[in-house]
Amino acid sequence: MPRIRRRSLAAVLTATLVATTLLTAVPAVAQTDAPAAPASRDDARTPDGSTEGLTAAAAGLVSGRLLFSTTSNPGGEPVSIGEVVAFRESLFTGDFLWQDSTSTFDVEGDWSMPDLPVGNYRFSFLQDGEPLYSRIWHDHAREADSSTPVALTEGVGVNFGTVVVPQRLFGINRVAGADRFATSVALSQTQFTNDAEVPVVIVNGLDYPDALSAGPLANAFNGAMLMVTPTGIPAATAAELTRLDPTIIIIVGGTGVVSASVAEQLEAFVTTGSGVVRIAGADRYATSRAVLDNGFDGVAPSEILLATGRNFPDALAASAAAGHIQGAVLLVDGAASTLDAPTTALLDSIGSTVSVIGGTGSVSTGIQQAVATLGLGGNRVSGADRYATSVAIAVEFFVYADYAYLVNGSGFADALAAGPIAGRRGAPVYLTSGACVTNSVWEDLEFLLANTVTTVGGTGALSSSVYTLTNCSGVSYPAGFTGEVSAPVASGD
Repeated sequence: MPRIRRRSLAAVLTATLVATTLLTAVPAVAQTDAPAAPASRDDARTPDGSTEGLTAAAAGLVSGRLLFSTTSNPGGEPVSIGEVVAFRESLFTGDFLWQDSTSTFDVEGDWSMPDLPVGNYRFSFLQDGEPLYSRIWHDHAREADSSTPVALTEGVGVNFGTVVVPQRLFGINRVAGADRFATSVALSQTQFTNDAEVPVVIVNGLDYPDALSAGPLANAFNGAMLMVTPTGIPAATAAELTRLDPTIIIIVGGTGVVSASVAEQLEAFVTTGSGVVRIAGADRYATSRAVLDNGFDGVAPSEILLATGRNFPDALAASAAAGHIQGAVLLVDGAASTLDAPTTALLDSIGSTVSVIGGTGSVSTGIQQAVATLGLGGNRVSGADRYATSVAIAVEFFVYADYAYLVNGSGFADALAAGPIAGRRGAPVYLTSGACVTNSVWEDLEFLLANTVTTVGGTGALSSSVYTLTNCSGVSYPAGFTGEVSAPVASGD
């Protein structure tokens, strides 16, 4: 089944903006003051309160009316360009996957979606209001996970009544620690409760090669990824291992990357599980192949993202995408004229679709052609530079996302730590300048439809301009609220 890519709304809206000459050298979304948003969720609804509960409609038909709030009419105007999207719960994974959508509205904003199969659904509502187009979930939730599921049964339709989508405001937070190890811990604490008893992948936080394939491995095991040095376990990492109470610890890299002494020390943190195992090869490429061949417990990744091991940016941006789609990142010598024999044999034996990450300066045309010759695809996902490539990855692998992560594209540590967390949350990792939000990234944040943006790393990594979503042309998105420097999840005790 082909992967669903980002759907047509972004293109439709862009065309509309161009047609109405709203797209100029300074982005049309720029303004000095953010518009007034509804004071509460109830304020965003029409007086009939019809979204308080779903009501019966024509058999098998899902329908409703979609309005959007504007500065001049906070109560709502009919949507003409927008989309209602139905995501159906998978019986196998429990994930909500795209099922159907409609972008057809009459002059009153009425819409309908017939013949959805029986199941549990989440519905999102998109609109082209001012100054940014935006999305909410039923029932007026900012994120899918907090939305109200809808059960569709045979022969019974539902009507959502009138839904008013409020104006778009970005929530912004920063997750950071005193150093790269503490930042990795702070990210882990946003996702895992005390005594989570999950697998933990361990990587060398001082160098990137062996670690680049590790993020999707952590996602495959629904676990965390933490950093050590080659010869020791930082105090922050040790404390987080104690808090997580891991069931198994998987070291990625040989003893030159994470020493035997560190492996022995890690044994003490697995009190009731499978102990410590190591996945390693003779070099970064062999280690990457070993992760793919041995680390996914015999389950073929949905897709393999092929990236150069000579540098880190492309592979780091790909890590979150691979984790999100239950895929893997495989490193190759991108300067080689073709695939080496071990990689060719591994890809051929697994049979997963392969995408090539980065331009021809990162991964050669010969390698791409070798993938195509194997019958494994070889679609290239790239941009003009590392920042634009991270945008291309977001467009290719994330239909929409409620969250997005920003990292400094000039360093690997924070991006390395963010990859598995972002993959777990279904969010892209954008590489940006540390001084301001790179323009290509800034523009795609609108089309991604994320309501919450997390900056990873302290002010030395990402400036206050990045934190306020100010692009390198000096234009900012309207901010709805800001979060603390780190936001650990509640205790699991």
